[in-house]
Amino acid sequence: MLVLHPKKGYIAKCPGRVRVKILHVALIIHIGSLPGLLLLLWGGRFPMIIGNVGYSHKNNKQGEMQDLITGKLKELAEKHSIKILYACESGSRAWGFPSTDSDYDVRFIYRHRQEEYLSISMPADTIDLPVNELLDIGGWELRKSLQLFMKSNAPLYEWLQSPIVYYQDQDFSTSLLKLQEHYFSPRAAAHHYLSMATNVWNAESGGDTMRLKKYFYVLRSLLAAQWTVDNQNCPPMQLSLLRVQVLDQNWQNEIDRFLTIKKDVTEKDAIQRSMILDNWIVRTLEYCREKTMSTKPKQFNKAYLDNFFRKQLEYDI
Repeated sequence: MLVLHPKKGYIAKCPGRVRVKILHVALIIHIGSLPGLLLLLWGGRFPMIIGNVGYSHKNNKQGEMQDLITGKLKELAEKHSIKILYACESGSRAWGFPSTDSDYDVRFIYRHRQEEYLSISMPADTIDLPVNELLDIGGWELRKSLQLFMKSNAPLYEWLQSPIVYYQDQDFSTSLLKLQEHYFSPRAAAHHYLSMATNVWNAESGGDTMRLKKYFYVLRSLLAAQWTVDNQNCPPMQLSLLRVQVLDQNWQNEIDRFLTIKKDVTEKDAIQRSMILDNWIVRTLEYCREKTMSTKPKQFNKAYLDNFFRKQLEYDI
């Protein structure tokens, strides 16, 4: 079962047999007495257990979306006879700068039944639901995912560290992350983030204003590129973790101002250009390009992923 912590806001997996014990601990910590319990229940702040998801009344929308998304994933699993290994949020909600009308970008990794991999026909390597204004759900098959992992596909590495996880096979995600050191290529990742930042910047930065959504696309991509070339390891996904690289307080103040505005506007709204951020973008683009050119390509051995793949299929040779 899943329980959303009433104050910290995280989701924890709890076996059904210890459910009462965990809730009892929560009561002691957050309530402390029977009157407190009654007051908290009356005020609607105690986590409600609905199906397999717990959430407070204050987070009804999040709970409803969790139910909707996990329901859609179950439907896909049943319809296509697949096992979902990992499912997460991948867009602006996970990056840390959603707008009022941001959709939910759900990405998942799945595998087919073992016999499908012993056929001369290749099983489907992508599964998607029709995109609407609320949901964008799509998944990659296990072999395809591992091939992209081997090539240091940056979005995939982001999925695996998303702060919003809808479902995961713990052994799968933990074991795959341990292989990161063998396959993550700083050069490939830096090229990806630089390409994203450059393309959006060139397309959007022609006038006095710029769509706030695109501004943040450029900023986050450049922060990820800078992290990669400076640290030579996989950058974090969230803007809040990436922005600590910049020590300029005026820059930080502008980011805070933009974040405050963005949470109350739509995806299409534009903002007056910021000279502080624009100058940083131009300088950082050039800096990351120069650093990337001197970064060596990654050499890898696919044997680790071959063994991991067979393990996931429960197939021994």
